[in-house]
Amino acid sequence: MKSFFSIAIAATLIVTAATVASCDREDTKEREQCERLVQNGYSVTACCDKNGTVSITSEPWEYSDRPSETITIYATANSGYRFVEWQTTIDGITVSGNTNNPVTFGMYHDADAVVWKAIFVPAVTLPEKIIVSQSNNRETKYDYRYDSQNRFTEIRGLYSIGWRDEFSYNADGDLVKYYCPGSPSARSTGATFSKNGNKITFVIRYHPTVPIFGSVNGELELNAHGLPVKLTYEEAGVYSSTGSNSRTNKTVNLTWQNGNLIKTDWVKDWEGENVIFDWEKGKIDHVEKIKGSSTGTVTYTHDDKKTPFYYCNTPKWFLWFLDYDWMYALSLKNCGYNENNVKTVKREEDEVTRIYEYTYNDDGFPVMRTWEQNWELVSGGYETITVTETYTYIQE
Repeated sequence: MKSFFSIAIAATLIVTAATVASCDREDTKEREQCERLVQNGYSVTACCDKNGTVSITSEPWEYSDRPSETITIYATANSGYRFVEWQTTIDGITVSGNTNNPVTFGMYHDADAVVWKAIFVPAVTLPEKIIVSQSNNRETKYDYRYDSQNRFTEIRGLYSIGWRDEFSYNADGDLVKYYCPGSPSARSTGATFSKNGNKITFVIRYHPTVPIFGSVNGELELNAHGLPVKLTYEEAGVYSSTGSNSRTNKTVNLTWQNGNLIKTDWVKDWEGENVIFDWEKGKIDHVEKIKGSSTGTVTYTHDDKKTPFYYCNTPKWFLWFLDYDWMYALSLKNCGYNENNVKTVKREEDEVTRIYEYTYNDDGFPVMRTWEQNWELVSGGYETITVTETYTYIQE
């Protein structure tokens, strides 16, 4: 078990108190030792390992009707490391996931002991923010949060109505769930995953407050490197405004080379009923049977630089799953599942090619990506717009 040097500092209620823990873990005792602030009937303990420092300050809390103080705890990572979260222990229960730094809270004088442990990890390059700007003055922002193992814990999309995806892992480190809570504009509430050998079974649940709701049930088959080589799924949907329903089956085969996706081939079959409603008469006019199939192939080329999510330890199959366009099997976002950045994407059936241009930082990671895109106008027709994607990375 980790152990630490221990210093206790007591301060009065009137005088601001501060303690700094060097957290240089040199001894090998099994009992964990930490910096501790003991003051007026309460104690706050701050811990870390040798990869950073922590400090605690306290001052009177003027807005409380009980004797209390405001406690602020700071974590500072050493060179080559970064702070990711606090692990808080109260009454023997440890909670992870607080990424605020510094963290401030009120402490009553008769409160129980609280222990805060700063978690530092090697400062690998990971996206903290991605901003997508379009020449028609539209903008979308994405914020990414990670745990101590550099896996996604949360992705936030900042539109006029924000949303976020939350991630859950089991004891073996397998991704078992991502969930989009609380956003009425979300098409789906998330997905659950179960792993059996080299196969991932998933279920997507749609949000019941939007026109389409239902579920997608499918399976991903992985190769020896954990990359998806085959996707099969069935999607069932009901359009609540008309009563129309549909069922789609799709198979996607993926070809990889040197850690990069170079081709997808897909086959899609669908069938269902389209209910035609006569609004003037207030009744169903007739029901149309729908049935069809289509195929497609998409090919990709890449540069020789690292992708933004190169060091992200969320499974690469999920990064592809998150990035996948269900309609066209054409990935349009960050392509973080590849070793290198996508340069061109070509949809073979209609010979549509998208070309990406990059600007890189000194570490060889992209800081900007631009491309041309056709934008469908409300009044009909299309216009060509320029899309710019900028990347901000986590700093040490």
